[in-house]
Amino acid sequence: MLYPIATDVASRGLDIPDVDTVINYSYPLTTEDYVHRIGRTGRAGKKGIAHTFFTQENKGLAGELVNVLREAGQVVPVSLMKFGTHVKKKESKIYGSHFKEITADAPKSTKITFGDSDED
Repeated sequence: MLYPIATDVASRGLDIPDVDTVINYSYPLTTEDYVHRIGRTGRAGKKGIAHTFFTQENKGLAGELVNVLREAGQVVPVSLMKFGTHVKKKESKIYGSHFKEITADAPKSTKITFGDSDED
């Protein structure tokens, strides 16, 4: 049996057939990268399993991981729930918040149509 070992480079774009197990010794920097890493297993209708070491250092991503597992119909481990389920708002020091909170009383968007005239 072959046991390939790879870095994140192998998590995107490579189709390695018959991978039935993925072990993440460290949780990636983003939950999106996690999804790509575990996506190497269980392809084309086959079954697969992924094991991931999730530590206190990764606590800020626990809520996102819980959501991903729930959306995929997977069992959320009780030990993961102990880290909390809060999802942090994505924010950059340079660009600010990527997602704005929208309330029910937020103003509706307005469609603006420009005429065919080049005058103005």
